[in-house]
Parts: sequence; structure tokens; C-alpha cells
Amino acid sequence: MWKKSKIIRATKEKRFCESIAWAREVGFGRRWAVETAIVSFKALFGEYVAARTLEAAQWEVGLKVAVYNQLC
Repeated sequence: MWKKSKIIRATKEKRFCESIAWAREVGFGRRWAVETAIVSFKALFGEYVAARTLEAAQWEVGLKVAVYNQLC
């Protein structure tokens, strides 16, 4: 019985180490920083763009991004 639990523990540790390596390799965990920035941007400027044309929307979003970058 003791040998079986030792094998199970070793298997769990191996899987844990592999998952840590995978997370580092693919950059898992960096997503929260991006999502935090998006949430704060939307809280400051709202979720919608008021402009009606594509050119005006691009200008509006660009202006909002410039202001946001100055604040941060």
C-alpha cells in the first residue's frame, strides 16, 4: 500500500511540474494584466464608440488611447 501511494504522489508531482513548464512556455498568467488594462480603459471611457463612420471611430479610439496612455 505504501509503495502505491508513493507512485501516485510521484505522478502528481510530475504532472504539476509539467503544468508549470507549460504555463511558462505559453505565457499563461500574463493575460490578467491585459484584461485589467481593458477593464480600466472601459471604466474610464465607456464600452462604446460614439462615432458613426469608420474614420471617426478610429480617430476617437486613437484619441482615447492617447489620453489613457498619458494617465498611466
